[in-house]
Amino acid sequence: MQAGCPLSTTGEIRWLILLKLQWELSQSVGSFVVFISSWCISKQLLFI
Repeated sequence: MQAGCPLSTTGEIRWLILLKLQWELSQSVGSFVVFISSWCISKQLLFI
């Protein structure tokens, strides 16, 4: 994860919430690859 990013925008907060949900989902599934791929996709969608 990248450090030094200010959490000042709603976009970043929404992304962190999605990240947490995706992490919990990947933990239940037991697939770290799913977590990484969904994380990359979400970051691209939110920061176009």
